[in-house]
Amino acid sequence: MGFQAVLDANVLLPAPLRDTLLRLAEAELYVPRWSERILAEVAKNLVESGRTDAERATRVTETMAEAFPEAMAPTSVISTIEPGMTNDPKDRHVLAAAVCIGAEVVVTKNLKDFPPATCEPLGIQVVSPDDFLVDLRQVDPAAALRALSDQAAALTKPALTLHEVLDHVAIDAPEFAGLIRESMS
Repeated sequence: MGFQAVLDANVLLPAPLRDTLLRLAEAELYVPRWSERILAEVAKNLVESGRTDAERATRVTETMAEAFPEAMAPTSVISTIEPGMTNDPKDRHVLAAAVCIGAEVVVTKNLKDFPPATCEPLGIQVVSPDDFLVDLRQVDPAAALRALSDQAAALTKPALTLHEVLDHVAIDAPEFAGLIRESMS
C-alpha cells in the first residue's frame, strides 16, 4: 500500500475539493483513508449545510466507500486508540484513525484542532488541503493536470470548463489552482 492520508470530513464537504482529492487518489498519487465516523460527519454536514438532501448525502458517502474499499479504518481500533489522543476532543477520532492505519498525513481545514505537539510524536503531519494538493502536484504534475481535466470533462450539470473547475477548487486550494493554471500556459 502506498502513501496514506486521512481526509477529515471538512475537506470532503465541498464537492469540487472532494472530487479533486479523490481523482488524485484514483491517479494513485496517494491512498485516501477515512472512518465510518468521518463519512457520517460528511453526510450529516452535507444535509445541515443545505448542499443536498439526506438520500443524496448517503449516496455520496456510499459511493466513496465503494470506490475506495481500502480507505475505511477499523472502527474497533479507532475507539481503542481515541481516548489516548490529546488533540481537540471533537477531532480525536480523526487522529486515532490516522494512528490505527499508519497514515503519514491528516488533511484538514481545522489545523488548530491538531497542534503539532499532539501529532508529531505520533509521526503524523497535519496539512491544509491546499498544501496537500500542492505536494501531490509536485509528485506528478501531468497526473494532476489530467485529473483536473477529467474532472471538468465529467461535469455536465452544469458543464464546467477546466478554468471554471479551478475557480471552484481555488476556494479551498488557491496555490494549487494557481500552479495548475501556470502549467496550462
